[in-house]
Order: sequence, then structure tokens, then C-alpha cells
Amino acid sequence: MGLRRLRRLRRLARVRRRATRAASAGLEALPSSFNAQDVNCKVQANLDKSRTLGAQSRQNHTKTEQLLARTAVKRALPRYARINVLAPGLSWGHVQRQLQQSGHVFWRPSLHEKRAAACVSAGLQPPEGNKIYYRDVHLPELLVFKPMGQSHTDGELFDEGGLVFQQKASAFPAIALAPPPGAQVIDACAAPGSKTSQLAAMMKNEGQIFAFDRDGRRLKTMIELLQRRHVSCVEACEKDFLQVSPKNAKYQHVTHFLLDPSCSSSGMTAQQLTGDEVATLTANQQKVIRHAMRFPACQRIAYSTCSILDKENELVVQKVLSTAEGARFQLERALPWWPRRGLPVFPGTECCVRSTWEDQTIGFFLALFVRNETACKPAALLFGSLALFSNLLEAR
Repeated sequence: MGLRRLRRLRRLARVRRRATRAASAGLEALPSSFNAQDVNCKVQANLDKSRTLGAQSRQNHTKTEQLLARTAVKRALPRYARINVLAPGLSWGHVQRQLQQSGHVFWRPSLHEKRAAACVSAGLQPPEGNKIYYRDVHLPELLVFKPMGQSHTDGELFDEGGLVFQQKASAFPAIALAPPPGAQVIDACAAPGSKTSQLAAMMKNEGQIFAFDRDGRRLKTMIELLQRRHVSCVEACEKDFLQVSPKNAKYQHVTHFLLDPSCSSSGMTAQQLTGDEVATLTANQQKVIRHAMRFPACQRIAYSTCSILDKENELVVQKVLSTAEGARFQLERALPWWPRRGLPVFPGTECCVRSTWEDQTIGFFLALFVRNETACKPAALLFGSLALFSNLLEAR
């Protein structure tokens, strides 16, 4: 490892250690310039505007209320683009030059600003300007742009897979799962494939990812996107993960499981589901986790939802841990540098991760299950996303 890259890794590690200590001390204060009330007001204003435009346009009038509700959230939160280390010839300098040619301006916060922002989940507060972009303080492989409708994010980098749109919280599960190159992984509910391509990047296209989804149309779209993103280690299968036998010899050496089953999506929409609909979802979520635990070589499971409801999050985890399958696993503290933790529903939820709109990303939940005999110290995950980004830190 080059001396220059090693220094950068150590500097980023120091920032994350400070964030971890702040999280342990309960520092949850958010910058006054970005709070829940502001985001809620923006979401409601965007939703009202979308409804008004829909009433005026015959084409937009056909949009569902759910789509309008999701779009309202997207227009209130920043856009994130992950630097795809699998893209041939891509370097940080190339990314900067391409964005500069399209009129974007790279913002460089001071070290003091980075240290302060790393201690709170809301992150950095950029200056005004729709062409401003910067690297996320928690996940340096993510570039942050203005919200949809304000930023201009198009061009060669996006079309050819050099940059991949992916919400910040959506990048958490793969980082927590941390499959090494050469690992065998199952992505149980893979489409549309953002997390799948992220896993492949972390694994450097070495090993095998079995990507399942029961929706053939979504799976076909995912395969096309993975090809565009230079992913070559994924075997896609149109099948319900619950119908995959743990006894199948093909999956006897799968050690890592990424589970992102259907949920209420309450963390990324202004519209909520009914109680009966949520109950159906939670039953399926428990089945998916328990099914993964039955695979003989399973060592690590990252369970995530884009929901803010404890019924789909902490309570699902609690119920799974009380089963025969769950007794062989325990929670590991995921992303110890992230300040916002799970709700105190039962002892141990501080191991879980949550995000809300206040954090400038979608509402999200993550729990990391680790087989009892393989549980490791939380400090071992301190370098979570640094492994993914290290290739870009070395001068080419």
C-alpha cells in the first residue's frame, strides 16, 4: 500500500473514530440548518405541487398517489452518486474533470467542518448553488448533489456506469455485510440492483453473488444495469428466495446474505400503508431472515428496510432472535461510526442502525446478524467503506 494512500486511510479512520465516540456518548444534535420540520415542509410542498401539476396535465394525471408521494421525498433530499470502482480506467481525477466539464463545482470543506460533521448523522452543510457537489463525510465513495429537480446530474459518467445513483442509507447494508473478494454471497431481493453492484465493487468482481428476485421484469432491468456497471460476478435468477433450498449443493458455501425484502417504504414516501398491509409485510420479513439462517455456511446477514416503523425493524429482529434459527445468531454493532442507532425496544437495539430525513437521506433501518461462533469486535468494522474506496485513493 502506498504511503500517500495509507496516510489518507488513517486520516479517515481518525474522523470515524471521533464519530464513534460521539455516537457512544449520545451526541444526536443536528445542525440547525437541517431539521425534521424543514424536510417535512419541503416534502409536503413538493407533494402539493405535484398534485396541482397532475390536475393540470392529462399525462401526469395518470400517476398514482404513491408515485407522487415518493417523488415529493426525492425532491426534498440530496441526490447521491456512488463512484463505481469497477468502471475501467476510472480515477478520482477523471471524475472531477468530467463533472467540471459539465459545469459542476467541487466543494472542499475544511478539516474542522469534516470533523464536526462526522459526529452527527446529518453530515455536511454545503453552500448554495445547484451545481455544487462534494464527497460525503461518512461514506467518501459517495458524491452528494442537490435534490432532484435542482441538480443537473446527467452525462457520460452516469450513462456509462462510472457514477451510480444510490441513496446514502441504501449503501449501508453492503458496507456492514463486508464480503471479502472471493466470497459467495446471496442477495435475496436483488432488483433493481444498486446494492448488488455495490457488493460486486466491494468484492472487486471476485467470487460469486447469487441475485434472486421473483419479478422477471425487474430482474431483466437489473441485469442490463449490472452490465452497464461492469459487474461480472453476479448470477441472476428469477425466483422467490423462500423457494431456494438451503440443502441445494450450489449454495453450500454461501457465507454472506443481504436481505432487503419488501417493506412499507415509509422512509421514502409521504404516504403510509394500513395496519393489515404492514402485518403481511412483517410476516414475510421474518420468514426471509429465518430462511437465510438455515443455510449451512451462513455467517453474516444484513437485514434492511426503507421503513421507519418499529414493527418492520426492531420488532422483526426481536422476534427472529427468539426463534430456533435466531438462537444461533447474535446482533453485531453495525457501522459503529454512525450516530443514529435503533429504537430502545429491547436490549441490544443499539447494535442496529437507523436513518431519518433529518440525516439528509431516506428513512432506513439496518440490523447485522452474525453467527455466534464468528462474532467479531465492532472495531473490526471501523474501516467499512474504506475498503471499497481505497482503489480511488491511490494515484494512477
